[in-house]
Amino acid sequence: MHPCLKALDMCISREVDPFQVRTGDMIIYEDQDEGYDVVHRVLSVNRHEKYALVKGDNIPFRHVEKVPFALIKKKVVSVNRKGKIIDLERPVRVFFSKLTAFLSRYDLTPNLFKKRFIDPFFLAVVRNPVYICLRKRSYGDMSFMCKYEGRNYRICAFTGKKKSSEAFIKPERGDRVLVSSYIRYRDRNPFFADIFLSKLTQVIRKENGPVDIYLTDPVFWGLIGPGKPDGNIFFKS
Repeated sequence: MHPCLKALDMCISREVDPFQVRTGDMIIYEDQDEGYDVVHRVLSVNRHEKYALVKGDNIPFRHVEKVPFALIKKKVVSVNRKGKIIDLERPVRVFFSKLTAFLSRYDLTPNLFKKRFIDPFFLAVVRNPVYICLRKRSYGDMSFMCKYEGRNYRICAFTGKKKSSEAFIKPERGDRVLVSSYIRYRDRNPFFADIFLSKLTQVIRKENGPVDIYLTDPVFWGLIGPGKPDGNIFFKS
């Protein structure tokens, strides 16, 4: 749901009559397969057959879900972002929510647009030998450090003496891990992401064995492709 929802945002919700759900709303519903609640955006509502079409803003439309009214629990009405309350029911917010739903239907939200049209160009550039040579000079002094917190752990990347990125690794159900990462703005490029992802994969395989890896940061999307496994690596919106 990035950038409408960001890491550490707190969703404030209220119970809602499914028949009152509108296009653009963010709803909380129960995922029957995974057994936990999910926040996704409503693209359309079929009140006659009692279901809503929903998906994350960064998930391709081919993965849209049909959610029965019976599974819809609440509607997100505001977001607490670092103490600031963002009211999603203000007219201007409602307008942008509907616009986002429209763009999401055609895979034109910012991250999907970037993945479809911009990332392929930059990936072609970063594979150029000249570019690789220049980038190696920038990232030739990269180092990594692991911090353990019980079963969870963090992987920090340093360029020179400054921390350029950090990934929080959370093992789930013994057969998969969830990776939530932060990469500073200047390093949010495919070249750095490729180095960081390779290191993440190496450490995770060493610590947890042959588990499935779920990534949440869209910076990795252009390297693998959303929803497509590549060595048991997946994306989670």
